[in-house]
Amino acid sequence: MDPLSLWVDGIYGSSESQGSGHRGTGFGGSAGAGLVWPGERLRPSLSAQVSTKTTVASATTSTSTSDTASASTQTEQRSTSSHWEVQLHPMLVWGSANQGATIWFGSELTPWGVQNLDMNIDDVVVSLRPNQRVGLVLGAELRSEALGMPGRSQSYLSAGAQLQAMAGAGLHAWIGWSF
Repeated sequence: MDPLSLWVDGIYGSSESQGSGHRGTGFGGSAGAGLVWPGERLRPSLSAQVSTKTTVASATTSTSTSDTASASTQTEQRSTSSHWEVQLHPMLVWGSANQGATIWFGSELTPWGVQNLDMNIDDVVVSLRPNQRVGLVLGAELRSEALGMPGRSQSYLSAGAQLQAMAGAGLHAWIGWSF
């Protein structure tokens, strides 16, 4: 929660598009930047994040035909979902930027994003754009005392969690090293 923070992270998770039958798992990533007014009391903050994720779902279905001889065939059906989105987080932050506990709360706005759903089963590609979604964000982080030798650049260990609700539900947890 320094005045300027930058981050990159990897994502593994599941995605489900109701009504389409797509439910799969996959990888993604995100990158972001945050600005926090310096200090230790309640102060404003703004962060922006760009994220992307691709999930693949596959299912094996059996078809049987009844002739003079019974025969069955198995086919694999696949669907792919890929999306990217930009999230903005105007928030209020309380706590020390150097060490100890920091908490934040505020809103989440997703003004831009696209989700492509490729249903290979029927050769259908659907492109979805989210409505301008608004949600809530609540998070906390604990930072260690400064690590390293005096006179050298300081580094910190940190652990935290952030809960998102309304615009989408999510719980993000991390263990990190800041320098």
